[in-house]
Amino acid sequence: MKWFVGGLLALVNGVSTLLESCTRFGRSGRKPKQILILRTAALGDFVLSIPAMHRLRDAFPTAKITLLTTASTNRKTLITVESYAGGQVPWLELLPKGLIDEVLVFSGRLFWKLYAWKHTSLQGRSFDACFILNEGIGPALSGPLKKIIFLRTCGIRSRIFGIRVRAYPKFSPLVQVGPNRLEPHVLALIRSVEECSHVMNTISSEIRFQLNISLEASAWAQALLGRLGCDADDIIVIAPGSRLEFKKWPASRYIRIITEILALPRRHVFVVGSGPEIDAVSEVIAGCVQTQNADRIHDLSGRTSIPQLAALLSMSTLFVGNDGGTCHLAAAVGCKVVSISNGGEIPDSVEPWGNQRYTARFAVPCAPCYCFTHCRKNNNRCVTGIAPELVSGLVDSALNERS
Repeated sequence: MKWFVGGLLALVNGVSTLLESCTRFGRSGRKPKQILILRTAALGDFVLSIPAMHRLRDAFPTAKITLLTTASTNRKTLITVESYAGGQVPWLELLPKGLIDEVLVFSGRLFWKLYAWKHTSLQGRSFDACFILNEGIGPALSGPLKKIIFLRTCGIRSRIFGIRVRAYPKFSPLVQVGPNRLEPHVLALIRSVEECSHVMNTISSEIRFQLNISLEASAWAQALLGRLGCDADDIIVIAPGSRLEFKKWPASRYIRIITEILALPRRHVFVVGSGPEIDAVSEVIAGCVQTQNADRIHDLSGRTSIPQLAALLSMSTLFVGNDGGTCHLAAAVGCKVVSISNGGEIPDSVEPWGNQRYTARFAVPCAPCYCFTHCRKNNNRCVTGIAPELVSGLVDSALNERS
C-alpha cells in the first residue's frame, strides 16, 4: 500500500506540475513584488492559515500581497457563516495589520462555474507569483487541478505554488505520517508556501498568529466582564455545538463539566455558539438551570461577532469545546484549549496549536476515517466514547497549569 500511495502522489503531482508549467507565462525565478494568495476556508482553517501568511510576509516584506478568499465552497458552511455577525467573511477582521495589503472576496456558490466570467476584480491584474494555501492532502486530482484551472481562467499567468499533494489519507493514513506528509495542519499550510525557494523552512517554535483584536472588541469584552463583576482569571468559555452532527459531544456531558466548574470558587462560564449551534447551547443552558451557582452561567449564543469572541477568548482562562473553528481561534489568541476531537484525522494533526496535550480522544478501529461529512458507522463512537472523566481531568490540568 505504501508503494501504491507513493506512485499515486507522484502521478498527481506530475499532472499538476505539467498543467501549471504549460499554462504559465513570464519569468518565475525573480523575487515577486506582486503576490496573490488563494485561500478558501471557514473560521478554523482560516486561522490556521495565518502563520503561512506571516512566512510570506517575512520572505517578501516589501511586496504587495493580495488575498483572494471566500468563507467556503460548501453550501452548508456558507449558511452557517451567514448567521454570524460581521459580514460574509467576518474573520478577515482578525488579520494582523500590515500582513495583507488587499482582500478580494467572492461568493463560494459561484466558485468554479461563474466567478471567472462575472467577477472583474482580477481582470487586467498582473501578479509575479500566486500561492494556494492548502494542507497538501487529497482528494488526489480534484484539489490542485481545479484550483490551477480556476486561477488560469481568472487570468492569472504567473507561477503557482502550493500545488503539491503530500499525502492521500484515504489509503493507509498511518503510514503517511511525518514531515512533508501528514503533519499538523499549521505546518502543512506553511509547506505550501515553502514550495517557493525564497521562503525559508519553518520550525515549530517560529510559528506565530498575532491576530488583530480591535479596540472596539476589547472594550466590549471588558465592559461585559465589568457588568458581571468577574475577572479574566475567572472566565471559562464553552462551545457545546457544531454545525456537523458527528462532531458533537453529548449535551449531558457538557452539563456535567459545567456543574463541576461552577463548584469552583468565582468561576464564570460563558456558553457560545452561532447558527445551527444555538440549539445545542440552549439544551446545555436548560440542563444547568438547577445547578448550584447557576447565576454564573452566561448565554452568549448568537450574541457575539467574531472579533468580540476573539477578544473574550483572549481574556479567558480556558476554552472547552468540540473540534472546530472556535477551538483554533481560542488557541491563536493565547487561551488554553480543551478540545473534544473526533476520529476523522490522525492524532496531532488537527488539534489546536500548542494545546495538543489537552485534546480528548477515544480510539476506535475505523479511525482515522478522513470523512468530513458524517460518521460512516452511524454511531459517532469516536466522540460519544470520550468519557466525561477524561475531559474533567484535562480541564483540571489546564486550570492548574494556568494558576
